[in-house]
Amino acid sequence: MNGKSQSPALGYLKLISTRFAAIRKDLPKLIVMGEKMAEAILEGGENCLRLRWAPFWPNEFGGRAGGFMGVRTGDEWNRSAKNVAYFALPDARKWDAKKDEKLKRLLDGKAKLL
Repeated sequence: MNGKSQSPALGYLKLISTRFAAIRKDLPKLIVMGEKMAEAILEGGENCLRLRWAPFWPNEFGGRAGGFMGVRTGDEWNRSAKNVAYFALPDARKWDAKKDEKLKRLLDGKAKLL
């Protein structure tokens, strides 16, 4: 780059571009997951969001104009096999799935885990 350092703005734009490319690559999988969630909810299930590592996130993710409405964050996920529990995985560098009791409860529960 002509011996000049990269500007912070250019670095940020490259980072965003990389993240968008990753999202586009995952889009087919996300569509399939969304369709499975919708089918369960249309059959009478409830949608539950399990984010142990970010307890504030359900409030940011849902309940706002354009957000994901009807999100449950308590133990409602275990009421019915029609329910859907979306569990976002924590940072793999700091998380051991075998020791995660909440994940074990989700896997042993009635809801469809996505």
